[in-house]
Amino acid sequence: MANKSNYFPRRSSHFKNYKVILSGRGSLYGCIKFGWGLVQTAVCFMWMGFVAGLVYGYTPSKIASCFVKGIKGMASAAMIVGLGAAVALILQEAKVLDTVVYGLANMLEWFPNFLKAPVMLIMNVIVNGFVTSGTGQAAVVMPVMVPLADVSGITRQTAVLAYKMGDGFCNYVLPHASALMGFLGATGITYDRWMKFMGKLFLIWMLLGSIILSFAYFTQYA
Repeated sequence: MANKSNYFPRRSSHFKNYKVILSGRGSLYGCIKFGWGLVQTAVCFMWMGFVAGLVYGYTPSKIASCFVKGIKGMASAAMIVGLGAAVALILQEAKVLDTVVYGLANMLEWFPNFLKAPVMLIMNVIVNGFVTSGTGQAAVVMPVMVPLADVSGITRQTAVLAYKMGDGFCNYVLPHASALMGFLGATGITYDRWMKFMGKLFLIWMLLGSIILSFAYFTQYA
């Protein structure tokens, strides 16, 4: 009996390690072979968890209860991310976002050339509130930003830098950013508590980013 009691803890530890290894290899193979994205990888891990529960001897009810317990802290974050994605989808399909970008681009005429790069940063921050995807934002913003940069005497690399800063900074403050809300949900930190810390840092980043972009204009950064 002593041997059996010592055997099961080791089996449990090894089994968890094998499950993680198999899940990682399965998703990695799918990404390389079939071009899986985030959705397919998430489904792969979900099925691996279900199969692992069956192999370990859990009943379907036990597996479901463990699954619900695991996602309990992430449910509210997932709902916020889903609602934010729905808003972005509506704006894109209704072609409202193009109008927003066009209106923001016209605002550049009100500013001197050395301030247009920082204004591009602010414009990217505003657009990022509607389109949290970096590639999606680039597809919407850059076809407008590049000609404006050429006309304003701003290098294209500076326009790209403004886009990258706007996209990167917003990932830490947007309430519907999937990565941010996922981490906050997993760690049990509320969004308002996070913003008490991150809000001030975000403003500092925006100020420093504006200074860097103005410097990039004067140096013709390329």
